[in-house]
Amino acid sequence: MKRLLIILILTFTFQSLTKADDIRDFQVEGMSIGDSLLDHFNEKEILEHDGNYYSKKKFVTTVFNNHPKLKQYDWLQISYKRNDSKYVIYSLDGVIEFKKNYKGCLKKKDIIINSLTTFFDKKNSRIENGKHRADKSGKSIFENFVFELDNDHEIVISCLDWSQELEKKYFDHLKVVANHTEFKEFIWSNPF
Repeated sequence: MKRLLIILILTFTFQSLTKADDIRDFQVEGMSIGDSLLDHFNEKEILEHDGNYYSKKKFVTTVFNNHPKLKQYDWLQISYKRNDSKYVIYSLDGVIEFKKNYKGCLKKKDIIINSLTTFFDKKNSRIENGKHRADKSGKSIFENFVFELDNDHEIVISCLDWSQELEKKYFDHLKVVANHTEFKEFIWSNPF
């Protein structure tokens, strides 16, 4: 009996030490990849906030800003396949505004990364930075920290510093993103 108890204790101890590798374990405002958006918003609300961003029409992104359900983020961007009656979530972005405060964004990004390393393995991560492809002037920059998960899904913590010209239209911000592989491939093949 003592041996069984020791084995159970060791089993549960090692299980708690393992890192998450399933994107469905990650939530933004209580939602995860694979959830139905209908579990969180009604269909009318989803369609009213539809952003028509992409030249290719495989996915649709719904945008909620300053919505009463948002507790941690100023904005929420949720992508699902067009004509999917279940509105299954393929991408989920929580956005925090950092208007003209890129350094503040970078500090918050580091805090989030440090907290996520208790759940996601940092050895399967990478840093990306460069010029944002939506800004033809090349003056808008980003810095990403990407956790690569099983099946090539990803969690991205990103700061974006828009150029002065584009700050009239957009705002500097931090994004916490969960992307299904299929959406990730779509977004990189889709021109703005």
